[in-house]
Amino acid sequence: MTAKIYDRTIIENIKKWLERPEIIVITGSRQTGKTFLARRILPQVTGKSLRYFNFEDFELRELFRRNPKEFVSSISDKGSIYVFDEFQKAPELAGSLKVLYDSSKEDLPKILLTGSSWPEIQRKVSQSLVGQCVVFQLFSLSFLEKYSFKERDFLRDLVEAGDSYLEALKNDLFFEQNEIKRKFNEYLLEGGYPELGELGKERKWEKLKSIIQAVLEKDLQSLVKSEHLFSSKKLLEILAFRIGNLISFENLASEMQLNIKTVRNLIAILAGLFFVELIYPAASFANEYKKAPKVYFHDLGMRSELTKTRMLPLDHAQMGGLVENFVFSQLRRYAAYRRELKINFWQNYNRNEVDFVLGRGNELFSIEVKYRKTDDKISAGVRNFVERYRPLFHITVTQDYFGSKEMGQCKIYFIPAYAFGMLV
Repeated sequence: MTAKIYDRTIIENIKKWLERPEIIVITGSRQTGKTFLARRILPQVTGKSLRYFNFEDFELRELFRRNPKEFVSSISDKGSIYVFDEFQKAPELAGSLKVLYDSSKEDLPKILLTGSSWPEIQRKVSQSLVGQCVVFQLFSLSFLEKYSFKERDFLRDLVEAGDSYLEALKNDLFFEQNEIKRKFNEYLLEGGYPELGELGKERKWEKLKSIIQAVLEKDLQSLVKSEHLFSSKKLLEILAFRIGNLISFENLASEMQLNIKTVRNLIAILAGLFFVELIYPAASFANEYKKAPKVYFHDLGMRSELTKTRMLPLDHAQMGGLVENFVFSQLRRYAAYRRELKINFWQNYNRNEVDFVLGRGNELFSIEVKYRKTDDKISAGVRNFVERYRPLFHITVTQDYFGSKEMGQCKIYFIPAYAFGMLV
């Protein structure tokens, strides 16, 4: 069966660097398409031949270890792209490439490094390749990439066009909304790993399980002590049930009978393996949370497999958590692929909250997920935040309602969750 070739948003970002000497580093979870991108898509984009080396191959690692200088000196064909997959598994490769880059960067062919373990990659980059490389993260397929819908960047266009753009967006999506909603529900359950699209229902879960096992068995073992392998898997399962919730390291440590330092370290490693991401509170006043983070999964299919969820929950709170995680994952991709954004949340000691506070330079805007059918109410948390911080605009995420209101000098927009699938 021929694998489907998806249009990946990241390609446009990478293309800007293909004619420059910098080494390109592509990170991301296993099975997100890094190798396919490097081996199949970029040669088509550039018209150059490919030279591919996979350092998961023990014999290749040994060949490099025995004579790294000779190995690196063979990187000489400017008509080729050299791809070093899982490069972090060859400890001296980054340093050898630095020497090569420093001595002859203008004469080098294009070099791509890929890897699925960010803690190890970050160490290699910080030690050897600072200033010589540009780093990209490849996520699993976004909603738009998976289903090939047209991009609608309302985070950009609402600033300039406001209500007229919102009305145009509503009309633009009107005839597609039933199909979008159906696929939206599918995506909430299955996520965006590229290979799932070719598989039947049961085999999708088998595939997701195999990806989790591959990461835990191949990547995790090199990052944690053997006695913490089981704890890491258990911690991952616990976090899967707490998406969108505040995380207390102290409570997790007590629950798992580990010390706090170990729990913090294990969560950092799970984040570095692209399972989860923590976001932290934005706070400028005394009565606001400043410490405890919230947790989200990069891919909802991964989360479904860990919780053994095979159908969408009927419970409103659980569904709201899934939608909130979906909005986060779209914002995270948008920040990586489109416009740099700092993503935080806000909550005060009266439990007023806003799910996402997005910052870019001097711009600030906020998003609250209230997954209800038709609701133009403004929550106490939003009112409190808007009065204190005066964001550029605020979006309340609904189930299917489009609308807007004024609150002082701030525009409040109501946009369905499925529309966030069009962002990136």
